Amino acid sequence: MSLPWIADVPRSLRGGSPGWQTRHGGPHERLTAVTAIAAAVVVLILMALPAVMGNVYTRDDLGAYHLPLRHFYAQQLAAGESFDWHPGLFGGFYLTGEGQLGSYHPWHLLLYRFLPLPAAFAAELLSSYGILWGGTFVLIRRMTRDRAAAAWAALIFAFGGFSLLRFVHPNAVAVVAHLPWLLWLEDQLLADAARLSQTDRPRRTTAGPRMGGQRLLRLWLGYGILTGSQWLLGYPQYVWYSLLAEIAWFIAWFIAGFIASCPACTRHREWFRGASMARFLAVSVFLLASAKCWGLALGAVQFQPTWEMLRDSARAAATPEFLASGSLHPANLLQLVAPYLLRDRVVGGNTHEMGLYLGAGPFCLALAGWAIPPKRRRDRLLPAASAMGAILAILAAVGRFSPLFALQQMLPFRCPSRAIVLFQFCTVIAAAYGLRSLLRLSQRSAKPDRVQRAALCRTVCAIAAASACAAVFRIFLPRWIALPWSEVAGALAGAVLFALAALAIAAAAHGYRLALVGLILLTAGDLAAYGLSYAVWRQIQPFEAWRSRAAVPPLSVPDADSLPSRVVFLPDAAGSSPTAVGNEGLVQGLRRMDGYAGLPPRRVLDMNSLAARRLASVGWVG
Repeated sequence: MSLPWIADVPRSLRGGSPGWQTRHGGPHERLTAVTAIAAAVVVLILMALPAVMGNVYTRDDLGAYHLPLRHFYAQQLAAGESFDWHPGLFGGFYLTGEGQLGSYHPWHLLLYRFLPLPAAFAAELLSSYGILWGGTFVLIRRMTRDRAAAAWAALIFAFGGFSLLRFVHPNAVAVVAHLPWLLWLEDQLLADAARLSQTDRPRRTTAGPRMGGQRLLRLWLGYGILTGSQWLLGYPQYVWYSLLAEIAWFIAWFIAGFIASCPACTRHREWFRGASMARFLAVSVFLLASAKCWGLALGAVQFQPTWEMLRDSARAAATPEFLASGSLHPANLLQLVAPYLLRDRVVGGNTHEMGLYLGAGPFCLALAGWAIPPKRRRDRLLPAASAMGAILAILAAVGRFSPLFALQQMLPFRCPSRAIVLFQFCTVIAAAYGLRSLLRLSQRSAKPDRVQRAALCRTVCAIAAASACAAVFRIFLPRWIALPWSEVAGALAGAVLFALAALAIAAAAHGYRLALVGLILLTAGDLAAYGLSYAVWRQIQPFEAWRSRAAVPPLSVPDADSLPSRVVFLPDAAGSSPTAVGNEGLVQGLRRMDGYAGLPPRRVLDMNSLAARRLASVGWVG
């Protein structure tokens, strides 16, 4: 969030110059920004390579859920028929109500109507990362007035642990991709509200741009459109997390305005001079709430069916145990300094739900951004707010291990660990400020701040030492604690990554400018290896090859003409859920009385009963 006395001051008054010249000035920051942008482009190209080579992504839910349903969606669009109801799932399934297809989103309608299915699927998956990168860049640039810090933050949020591991949940990444753009628009709306709340506001001001009704209308419309777009993507849990971030942004703005209005803060009173805090609160709440309401109306074609589906699904009577499933075990905090210390990288076995790692370099600079406050008081609010937000996000993510879980149970969302997205977003903000401090220290022409340099080096060395201690612990003491430890090589790999990151940061702080380039390249390689190896490069294959193997073994491929009956997969002797079987068989014409979905309907017939199976025309039991 750019505070009102910073964000809307004209460039000529706040320093800097147009183009690539950043707030610090000189070609050094330009090289840093270009390196970060180039690294992001390379990672995105690596993600796209399987699709360019003619393969489809089928890892985890991509092949088990998303691709089969998009196959049906594309077929219905091509035939000009309705796609709201799928006859092959649960004996008939309200596909639009379940939501994860995002069937009424204009982007999806365009892709799957005019492109072949493999190309449309790849475009849907990859476009979210470009949008997320762009939104983070413009938001952090507005906050810090520093293109290098913005490019760095965009790299680590768009391709960090959360985003790449969530490649298997494309609509989750798509909803999160709206978040930085929403905050960017909200920040400008709040700046306009601050100007409107000035009781002695002249027609023209010399301290800022003239308030324009057309500009305000564009911001308001954009804020509502993005809100509606989030709802149309059909993942309410991440829309909720986005709303929490937007509320926190507003609270920080209000606190900033209160501080600026304090008589003791004479340096910061220029933009809130003559402002009424009550008026600012009223104007800003009206602008934001009205935009949210019309955005919800825009997404009502998806929100209303999802609400109806929720009431008729098994989630309507979810138990506390079900809602607590997917809580982040506190031992997963070890990932922050030892990403490969644990088998499957996490405690809990579900890597893409529990993955917390942000990267060695970003985590070091994030802690530095929190531990070393900026010199200017007006720059300290946002790092402090991001630190508080990160703590609250971790408390939300640990779910049943946290006192906040009593509040979380009021919502029908499971997997509290998904709040990791808010933790990583707060950490990215701190990492941007950490890089800005590092850029200042790396300039040989400037007078070095020895105290700040020493504090930075101590912080990153302490983190590297913690990572080394985790590796030593894994080598000598694993038998005493029952955790799913990985091989020793994994623990050592994490320690090496943090040692290299600490070395690069310390060298940059002492004026070795190429060390910053090395830090960015190390971070890009670190994040790409961590995320692509798990979610993107595994289980890639040509579409026809995947389709030919889509029937679930040992079931033979059914012939729709000779086998009109349905199939059902019952729990095995170990009690394994039938939803462990994905929906791949649907592309071969398989029709199921069960299925794999986020909102499964409540069961009326017990498929363990022979009479119920006969009534449902079940001809095969797995």
